[in-house]
Amino acid sequence: MVLSTAIDELPADYRAVVLLRDVEGLSTQDTAEALGLTVVNVKTRLHRARLFLRSGGSTSFRLGRSVRRPTLKMTEQRRTWSLVQATRRPVAAGT
Repeated sequence: MVLSTAIDELPADYRAVVLLRDVEGLSTQDTAEALGLTVVNVKTRLHRARLFLRSGGSTSFRLGRSVRRPTLKMTEQRRTWSLVQATRRPVAAGT
């Protein structure tokens, strides 16, 4: 019941991939063909959906109360910011 509720909270694009891959057991190729997506796109959506379920869904159910869950947009913003920080080079003193 908890898993069904968490999956229902996913955006429709991500929910479809999770249902076909993890619930129905379709291969990545079969899921891509069924949804009209590329294999890479299916893998990306599945990965993001699992991250969303881990970070957002599990927190509220574990605590037993409603908690503001991170959205996929927030997850993308954090990832982008991390990449920006990682690519910044320290500036040498006096240059």
